[in-house]
Amino acid sequence: MYIVEKIGDLILITIEDEISISEINQIRQKLIKLASISKDDVVVSIYCSDTDKNKKQKLALEINNLLKYCDELGLRVYSYKS
Repeated sequence: MYIVEKIGDLILITIEDEISISEINQIRQKLIKLASISKDDVVVSIYCSDTDKNKKQKLALEINNLLKYCDELGLRVYSYKS
């Protein structure tokens, strides 16, 4: 599950538990639409404590790819994980 929302110059991405590659692609498309100003900051909140180890590794890889994508868009990223 994920939520992407924009509050002022802040884009908040919340990711909980499992997320699929298609959902990561949906987040990327939303970022393109929302990140109209390069001064926007992105906060990524990740909650995956109930996810098993193999799924956590896959999730971490997808999230790292998402963070790299934010960097390519020129967005500053702040993230936290629980």
